[in-house]
Amino acid sequence: MLLALDGTQGVSSATIHCSSCLVKQHRPLDPDDPEEPERFTYSHQFLGAALVSPTSQTVLPLGPEPLAGRDERGVQVSELKGASRWLPKFRREHPHLQVILLGDALYGKEPLIQRLLAANLKFMLRAKPPSRQPETAYQASQGERWRRGV
Repeated sequence: MLLALDGTQGVSSATIHCSSCLVKQHRPLDPDDPEEPERFTYSHQFLGAALVSPTSQTVLPLGPEPLAGRDERGVQVSELKGASRWLPKFRREHPHLQVILLGDALYGKEPLIQRLLAANLKFMLRAKPPSRQPETAYQASQGERWRRGV
């Protein structure tokens, strides 16, 4: 079975927000204008997971993981941290389910790969060349220590 994992945005607003919102501050439209007001986008995001098959149009969504608020250091919760929280919940609910996790280059970081291996999951993670995103699985495969997941 294939298990697709990715972050997605639910709702967003430039004005309406709550304490659980993720906040994105935009660059000034005119950097030379000191009077220009700061612009923000407030959003609710979550990590979505679904069992998928290349031979079927049926998709079975699994429980989402909210990406909301800030951690104990005041840093906004990221998709990578959400995946780290989601993995043990998935394994608790489906301890014997054999899947291949599919993820984009964001998930090609060693701490998460170690968690995938510890959870007894095989995986296929898309990798980008180092010029596009440093510290990816591609970069690691070019000479750094690397453990193959599939």
